[in-house]
Amino acid sequence: MYTLFAIDTVLRISAALVLLFIVVPALAWPRPASFSRTEWFWWNLGAGITILTLAGQLFTLLNIAGPLSYLALFLTIIVLGRARAAGVRPLHWIAESYRATVLFALHVLDGRGGLRERFSNFRRDLTRRISATLSRHRGAFAALAITGVAAAIVRFYRPFATANLGFSDTYAHLYLMRLLDEGRQLDPQWGPYPHGMHFLLLAIQRLTNVDPILLMNFFGAFVGVLIALAVADTARRVTRSNTAALAAGVLFATMIGGASQYFTLGGSVAVRTPEEARFLLGQSYAELSNAGEFDVLFTAFQRQTTTLPQELAIVLLFPAVLFFIDWLRVRHPERSEGPGRAGRDAHASSPTHPGPSLTLGMTARWRLAGFALCTAAIASVHSGVLMPLIALCAAATIATLVTRDAKPRDIARGAIAGAVGIAIGSTWMLGFLHQGSSAQPNSNAANTALYYFPFLRGESDARTFMMLTPFLIVVVLAAITLAVIAYRAREPHTLTIALGTIFFVITHSAPVLGIPELIEVRRNTTWLAMAAATLLGIAIAALAARLPRRLPVILPIVAIALWCATIPNIAASTMRVRLLDYSGYGTTTYAVLRISQQLEPYTWTLVSYGQEYPMVLGRGFHLNGSDFVEQFDPTDSPLRIPTPHVFIVVEKKPHRFQIDNWSKRFDRTAVEERLQTWCTVYALTHKNIRVWLDDENVRIYEITATGDRS
Repeated sequence: MYTLFAIDTVLRISAALVLLFIVVPALAWPRPASFSRTEWFWWNLGAGITILTLAGQLFTLLNIAGPLSYLALFLTIIVLGRARAAGVRPLHWIAESYRATVLFALHVLDGRGGLRERFSNFRRDLTRRISATLSRHRGAFAALAITGVAAAIVRFYRPFATANLGFSDTYAHLYLMRLLDEGRQLDPQWGPYPHGMHFLLLAIQRLTNVDPILLMNFFGAFVGVLIALAVADTARRVTRSNTAALAAGVLFATMIGGASQYFTLGGSVAVRTPEEARFLLGQSYAELSNAGEFDVLFTAFQRQTTTLPQELAIVLLFPAVLFFIDWLRVRHPERSEGPGRAGRDAHASSPTHPGPSLTLGMTARWRLAGFALCTAAIASVHSGVLMPLIALCAAATIATLVTRDAKPRDIARGAIAGAVGIAIGSTWMLGFLHQGSSAQPNSNAANTALYYFPFLRGESDARTFMMLTPFLIVVVLAAITLAVIAYRAREPHTLTIALGTIFFVITHSAPVLGIPELIEVRRNTTWLAMAAATLLGIAIAALAARLPRRLPVILPIVAIALWCATIPNIAASTMRVRLLDYSGYGTTTYAVLRISQQLEPYTWTLVSYGQEYPMVLGRGFHLNGSDFVEQFDPTDSPLRIPTPHVFIVVEKKPHRFQIDNWSKRFDRTAVEERLQTWCTVYALTHKNIRVWLDDENVRIYEITATGDRS
C-alpha cells in the first residue's frame, strides 16, 4: 500500500513542478534567444520561488491560500507576461484574446474550425520541434539525463523504502507548513524563519491535494536531483563540454559517503582542542560508526534525500553565480566571444557565451534579473546560503577583473541588484521586527548568529574539526592548475570555480589550520562537494580535449568507472539503518497516514514518543508518551480521553534519537518501557484494546471508546 502512496505522490509533485516552473512560464513569455533551456529553467525557478513567497505571504495573511487563489495568480502572470511581450496594456490584451476566442468558437459552431486538423498540425509541429531539439542537443540531453537518473536512483531510495521523514529537522518544517495551512506565519516559541520552501510546498499541496506527510517525505529527493542537475549544467556551461557535464554530474550524483568513499571529505568531530580532534579522527571508520554524524559526505547525502530549506536554496547557488558572470560579460561584447584560446580549441560556441554582435539591451537585463531573482529565492528559502553565494560572487568579481571582463561600476551595479534581491527575499524579517525580538544572549537570533558565524564564538566553545584528506589536497592542486590556465586564457568562469573551490576547501579545514572559521564547516560540506565535482568534471574534459584521437572518449569512461567502484551499497544493513531510520521508525509515520485516511478528523488520538506531533496537527490529537503515562491510569474505565479511538505507539527497540529539550528529563528507553507496561496493565482489565499494527520494531495498540472491563 505504501508503494502506491509513494508513486502517487511522485506523480503529483512532478506535475506540480512542471506546471509551476515550465508550463506557466512558457505560457507567460517566450524564452529569450540568448538563453539555453536549462538557463531558462533556473531563471524561472528563481522567479517562481520568489513570486510564490511574496504571494504566499499575502494569501496566508488573508487566509485565502487555496487552489483558486493560486490559479488566479498564474492567470495574472500569464496575462501580464503576454501583454508585455505584445507591447500592449493588459486590459487591451484581454479584450483582443476574448475577441479571438469568440471568433474561434463561432467558426467551430459553423463547422469551419477544423479542430481535428488543427490538433493534428499542432501534434506534428510539436513532435518535429522536439525531435529537432533532441537531435541538435542530444549530447547535452544524454549527459543531463544520465545525471538525473543516477541522482534519482540513490536519492529516491530512502522515501520509497520508508515513510520516515529523515532528518529530525523535517518534523519542524512540517510543523511550520501546517501553521501556514492555518494562516499563521509566525510561532512565538519558534520565532521568525524564512518561509520560501514552505510557501512552495503549500502551493504544491493546494494544487495537487497531496498528503503533507508524503510531500515532506518525497520533496527532498526532488531537490537532491535538482542539485545534481545544477552541478552537471554548471560544468557544461563553463566548458561548453558534454563530457564535463557527464563527469561532474555522475560524480556528484553518486557522492554518497560510507566507508568506501570516506577518503573524499573524511570525518568530523566537535571538540575543544585540536589534540582531541586528531585522536578521534585517527580512528578507523568502524570505530567511529557510533559517533553520530562523523561522515560528512554521508551526512550531506542524507540531507539531499530530506526536505530541508538549505538544500532547496543550494539548487540556485551555482546558477545565480553564472548569471552574474554572464551579465558582466554581456556588458562587454568585445570580451564575450568565448572562454579564450583553451576553450575555443576544445568547444564550439553556445548561447551561454554570446558572440560580439550581441548588443547590450534585453540580454543584459534578462541575465541581471536572473541573478537578482535567484538571489531573492535563496534569501527567501534559507539565508545561510547567502554566505557561499557572496563568496562565489567575490570569486567571480576577482576573476572578471583579472581577465578584464568587467569594470568596477558594472560590479557595483551587480552588487546592488543582488542586494535588492536579498531585500525582496528577506521580507520574512518584517515578522521578526514586528515580533520585537531582541538578540539577547540566549535568544534564537543570537544562537543562530553564533551557529552560522562561528568566528563570533568564544574560545571555550566546542569547534567542529574536519579532516584535510589527500583527496582534498588533489582537488586544491587541480584548482590551482586550472586557475593558472584560466587566467592565461582569460576565462572567468573556470577561474571562478577554481577560486571558489579553494575557498571552500580552506573553510572546510579552517579549524585544523587554526584560521578563523568564516562559514560553519558542516554546512560548507554540500557546496564544497558541488564545487569539487564541477572542478573535476572541468579537469577531465580539459585533459580529454588534449589527448590523441579516440582517447578523449576513453578517459571520462575510465574516470567514471573508477569512481563508481567506490559507490557503497545503500541497501546494506549498516547503511540502511543510518539512512532509513535516522530520526524514528517509518512504521509510525505510515500508521499516521493510514489512521488519517481511515478515520474522520479529530476522532482519534495518537500517543507516541513525540516527534509525530506535526503529522497529527490538523488531523487528530497527540499526546507524548511521558505525559500520557503520568496523567492516565490504566485501571480507569473509561479512559479519560474523549476521542473514540486512541492509538498507542510502543517501540520494541527504542530508537536512539532523543528530542533535545526532553533528553535530560526523559530517557526514550524508559518512556517506551513504561508505555508497554501501561498497555499490558490496561489489557488485563479491559476488552477494548487490540494490536492494530505490529512489526519487528514497533507495536501499535488501538483502544476504542467502549469502556468495557474484562
